Amino acid sequence: MGNLTKLFNKLEANLSEFEKIKKAAVIASSIIRIFSILMAVAVLSLIFGFLNVFPFDEFDMKTAITIFKAFFYLILIIVVLSFSGDQLKQWYIKRNPNALKNKQAMWLKRIILSVIIIIITYFAGIYFLGEELFTTAFFVKFGGTVFIILILIIPVMLLQKVEKNFYIKFKKVVIPEILIDLNSDSTYHSDMMISQDLFEKSKLFDIHQIHRYRGNDLMEGKNNEINYKLSYLQVFDKEVRKSQNKTETKISEIFNGMFYVSDFNKKFSGHTIIIPDYSTEIMGKVMGEMLNEFIGRMGRKLVKLEDPAFESEFSVFSTDQIEARFILTPSFIERIKLLKQHFPDPFKISFIDDSIYIAIFSKRNLLDPDIFRKLNTYESFEKYNNNFNHLLSISNDLKLNINIWK
Repeated sequence: MGNLTKLFNKLEANLSEFEKIKKAAVIASSIIRIFSILMAVAVLSLIFGFLNVFPFDEFDMKTAITIFKAFFYLILIIVVLSFSGDQLKQWYIKRNPNALKNKQAMWLKRIILSVIIIIITYFAGIYFLGEELFTTAFFVKFGGTVFIILILIIPVMLLQKVEKNFYIKFKKVVIPEILIDLNSDSTYHSDMMISQDLFEKSKLFDIHQIHRYRGNDLMEGKNNEINYKLSYLQVFDKEVRKSQNKTETKISEIFNGMFYVSDFNKKFSGHTIIIPDYSTEIMGKVMGEMLNEFIGRMGRKLVKLEDPAFESEFSVFSTDQIEARFILTPSFIERIKLLKQHFPDPFKISFIDDSIYIAIFSKRNLLDPDIFRKLNTYESFEKYNNNFNHLLSISNDLKLNINIWK
């Protein structure tokens, strides 16, 4: 506590200056958030409105059309549930992270929010687009909405730069001082990142073809004699589909968050990965495990462990079942559970060669300050410092410096 107080006193003048100049970043961030929500609502409304006026009744294949509509609406519901869950998670992570531990309450809130969104967008779409499809009014409303969204993307991108520039200035001043205070054998590079080769070596995203790779805030060095690297990354893949004379190209985000790599005190002959158990969460224990068994992970088979609490959160796949159990001892599993307490966001872990890779899907840079709170108070700085230490202390939490196999 004493060291933190000294560090806060040392940085207080800088933090006060950042508090004074953050207004533009706050406005930019607020507009970006509002635009993102409005864009999602607008797109969903257009889809519901289009489905409402499309002349499905004119087709003879009634059963096939019914199945198609049911499937399409199911996909929309899943998308809305995902969007609602993400919005709720981002809200609670900043304000009350402990609330995320109550999964039943979070699912109830997610369902309620999803129902509200679906009702609003459904009726908005029907009312806005009308009841006739091939009319001038329909095309003007539909095309006009899409055009406005596309036009507004340009100023939003400019606002993102305003927000990003503020974060860069803040971190360039604060992070080096925290590292000095910790007496850490680490260096910080604001404009550098973990290399793409190292990212691909983890094989956490080996089913994807990387199209765009960018990032920043690289920290590297030693922590308790363990070499590590950590940075923020945003990675996109490219999928090209060819059908008859038509070629479709789809670019989508496969990772957005913090990527960590460090030495592990054992050389692996196989490859083991730990991923969030979405199958069990959505479909239940029995059906989820059956699905995990069925899909596998690129030649890796499902590893069953004797820890129900761990298996309710994660699925483990490996090319070597014996080695996977050798790695995931009861004590190491407990450490991963501790890591989950520090990082409520989903994360994946990969063990390959003599390294451990961790991809934390934060959808934001965890090193960025919370500009919606006062930056020059001790409480805010303490929270930022704690978040920073959680990232820097991953090797300590997992006790990677201890060779438990000797």
